[in-house]
Amino acid sequence: MRLRHALHGIPGIVVVNVRNSTSWQDQSNHALAKWLQDWPQAHLADWYGSSTSKMLQDGTHPWPYGCTIYARLIADTLRAT
Repeated sequence: MRLRHALHGIPGIVVVNVRNSTSWQDQSNHALAKWLQDWPQAHLADWYGSSTSKMLQDGTHPWPYGCTIYARLIADTLRAT
């Protein structure tokens, strides 16, 4: 809640969910989706939905071509706000 309060009044907030090989991936993505409910200034850049595990070099960090997709996802989400 403190972060939402600190960002009050700022338009076009982008929050990126995760794809990784950890046990907390799904829990984290669910918590982010719930946190974004009823927050019209914030938008989800769905990295989980836009990526595959094959795009990750170590289970967390993307290969260079994945970085391009990651950056494009954030830019597209910003443009859509």
